[in-house]
Amino acid sequence: MQFCSNCGEKMDTGVVFCPNCGTQSTQVKEKPPVSINKKAIIIIAAIAVVLTTVIIVFLLRGGSSTNPRELVGHWENPDERFELMLNADGTGRFDDWGDSDRISWRVVDGLLEIDSRTWDDAVFFEYRLSGQRLTLTYVQILYRVGGRGSGLVGTWEQTRWGDSIEIEFYADGTGRASHDWHDDMFEWSSRNGRLSIIESWGTEIVDYRISGQRLILIDDSDSTVLRRRDR
Repeated sequence: MQFCSNCGEKMDTGVVFCPNCGTQSTQVKEKPPVSINKKAIIIIAAIAVVLTTVIIVFLLRGGSSTNPRELVGHWENPDERFELMLNADGTGRFDDWGDSDRISWRVVDGLLEIDSRTWDDAVFFEYRLSGQRLTLTYVQILYRVGGRGSGLVGTWEQTRWGDSIEIEFYADGTGRASHDWHDDMFEWSSRNGRLSIIESWGTEIVDYRISGQRLILIDDSDSTVLRRRDR
C-alpha cells in the first residue's frame, strides 16, 4: 500500500498516477509500527537501579575494602612487648617479643585477619574497640568436611603450621578429637553461643559461631589489650 504525496489518497502498489488528483506517485510507503518490548525496558531499568545503588555504596565507603578506618594506627602493649601497626592500605607491621614481620590485614566476617609472607598460615582475632583500647582475642577456625545442616553436628577440620586437627560432634552429645597420631573422646553441649567440651582432664568452655562452612572458636582467656600510640 502507498499514498499520494499530494492529497494523501490510498493507491495500490504499482499505480503511477493518483486516481484522485492525478499526481504522479512518489512511492511513499506506510511505515510499520515500532514494537516496544515492555519486558526489556523493565529489565534494563532494574539493572540501572542496581548499578546505581552499588556505585553509591562504593562511594560512601570511600572505595575501600572491608578494613574499618578506626583500626588504622599504631597499637601496643608494652608489658607483653607486643606492637601492631595497621596502615590504611591494608599493610602493616607485627612485633611480638622482638620478632618483627611485615603483614597484610583485613576484616572478614567481623574477624581481623593478619597474614605475612614468612608465616605458613594467617592468624585470626576477634577484636573489640573501646576508646583508645583494642582488645584482640585469638580464634581458631575449622572447616566443615562432613555432615549437613547448620549446627555443630558433623566433622570439622583445621590444618595449621603443618598440623592437622579433626573434631567430630555426634548428635548424642559425644565427640572425638583427632590430632596427628592420637584420638580423644569427649562430651559436649552448647547453649546461647557457648560450647562446653568435657574431657578426662577437665572442661573447656569457649564462645563459638558458625559462618557458612566455618566453625569459629573464641577463647576469651587468650586475649591481649593494646592501646593506641597515635591517631
